[in-house]
Amino acid sequence: SSSDQECLCLAYELFWKVQAVAKLLSDKPLDTQMIGQGGRSFLLRETGEETLETLERSLAEKSHEAARVILATLKAFRD
Repeated sequence: SSSDQECLCLAYELFWKVQAVAKLLSDKPLDTQMIGQGGRSFLLRETGEETLETLERSLAEKSHEAARVILATLKAFRD
């Protein structure tokens, strides 16, 4: 459905932004304690979030929503 497509697109967009920022800031996995205040500000600005807590919440929500859509789609193909 179009809402499922929207869900996946929004998840992809957020995940891509986080990954792009992480690649720009470090060649290691992103550690918000190690990137400093400037890095954290950059991450929040690029993702449109106000705090790391809201970013973490958004990532978790988008991840769960995308998983729900993917699992439902796979189930529909199996049935």
